Amino acid sequence: MAGIDCIGLGSDFDGIPPYLELKDASYLSLLEKALKQAGLSSLEIEKIFYKNVLRVYQNILKS
Repeated sequence: MAGIDCIGLGSDFDGIPPYLELKDASYLSLLEKALKQAGLSSLEIEKIFYKNVLRVYQNILKS
């Protein structure tokens, strides 16, 4: 239903259970590694990590 251009990470780790693998933002390298192992390209990972959200912010601020 949605593609790689529709995914963006948030950084609100407040209130999530502490037993999760990604306890806080310092563990995001684990997610990057898993995405690479899953076959995503560097560009796709950059989109997920920040480029998609940045694009949305830029589009909203133009309005």
